[in-house]
Amino acid sequence: MEVALLLFGLSLCLLILGFILYIFGKWLERYRLLKIQPPPHWIEILKNHFPGFKQLELAKQQEVTTALQIYMAEKDFLGFSGISVTDEMRVLLSMQLIIRTGGKNLFLDRLKEIQIYPSSEVPPLKLRPRAICMGYSLPLYPNNEELARYFN
Repeated sequence: MEVALLLFGLSLCLLILGFILYIFGKWLERYRLLKIQPPPHWIEILKNHFPGFKQLELAKQQEVTTALQIYMAEKDFLGFSGISVTDEMRVLLSMQLIIRTGGKNLFLDRLKEIQIYPSSEVPPLKLRPRAICMGYSLPLYPNNEELARYFN
């Protein structure tokens, strides 16, 4: 009985330690990423395509570019049907995520890739009813089935 209890305690400690290391590792990776300044052409893309970006205070612009760096580093952008993904596409799609989520990384850790299709092609739609219901029930994301399907 004592051995089983000891093994259970040890397993629980290892599980907690693994969770802490996972969270700390993610934080450390983001910290290292944010020490690097974003390329100047990203800022130009934002200024050209999002008129409101120029009107933001410098601190808010920095907050947006910080979120942009995190999204672009953590997501894989995949082009289909001959599309080659450019930096401009990556910046614009990441900015759409920032706008939709208010810059918060809520639930987006599970979103690993962003698939880009040409406008002439209809991508396969994989809706998950539970995820859509969850998306509708969140006060931050009313009527947002596009992101809700990735939460499941």
